[in-house]
Amino acid sequence: MYTGPGNQYSTRSVPLRSADPLRWHGYARSLAALEVPAVPSPEELMVARELLLELFCDFPFAHEADRAHALAMLLLPFVREKIEGPTPLHFVTGNATGVGCSLLVEQVSLIVSGEPALTLLPRSNDKELYLDLGAVLRLGPSLAVLDCPGSRGAFHGLAIPKTISSDTWVGQLPKLPDLLTLPNRTTWAFTTRIRSLSPALVACCLPLYLRSPVERPWLRRCSEFRHCPLKTWTLANRRALQRSALMCVQSWCAAGEPKAAVRLPGFERWSEVIGGILETACIPGFLGNLQAFHARFIRASRRRRG
Repeated sequence: MYTGPGNQYSTRSVPLRSADPLRWHGYARSLAALEVPAVPSPEELMVARELLLELFCDFPFAHEADRAHALAMLLLPFVREKIEGPTPLHFVTGNATGVGCSLLVEQVSLIVSGEPALTLLPRSNDKELYLDLGAVLRLGPSLAVLDCPGSRGAFHGLAIPKTISSDTWVGQLPKLPDLLTLPNRTTWAFTTRIRSLSPALVACCLPLYLRSPVERPWLRRCSEFRHCPLKTWTLANRRALQRSALMCVQSWCAAGEPKAAVRLPGFERWSEVIGGILETACIPGFLGNLQAFHARFIRASRRRRG
């Protein structure tokens, strides 16, 4: 039976509106039923790895790092209580409308919670956006998405980086008399095609880029994909995907919880844990696209100032 970090999963990050037993009763009881071995064999780990990769087989990742970061987003909710400190914003973007950014995040949410992620449309008013982020954390979802579908303009507020880079959110929500201190244990994603971000926000992001090989990806036929509709395949294999994620986590635990050598500044513990799990599962590319991502937005920022 599984006895790893998933059994420490906090029910405070599980909204109680769902009748899904995996969420209603918490992870500890439900994941134990998946019977993940204490020491998975290399063969078991390989099968788990291949199923997780199969989930993302139809997405046009630009780099192996982008695929690794998709897996990082999926693994995080299963091992969140093993990570002290904040975790980065999964910045999911692409070169065309309809390339699959929202679809990718939806699959992660379906596996973790059985339903689409709580989605928030960012406001231009930074104070209002900060309150919105606090309201999301008060609900405590496992995964929350900031969805900004526009491809033009800029995003330079401080509300998002302030929230992402902190262990807690502190503020006063409307109609509530007291100052609140809320734990930030949610996995955050940002789906957008915005071309300009503030340096503070760039520093909080884990980039995940999809590059469509066609000009209008939303017009591709279902026969061009291995799993279509993908949501149907994900829900049909949800338990197996959960078990595969935990197989990767438990293999890392059995190996002595090795720490990844590369780090994302400000998110060191997250880097050690998630990078270590990916390395144990032989998933290459972790943090391999950071320099290109930072350079891209530095150029955009300079053009904006000029």
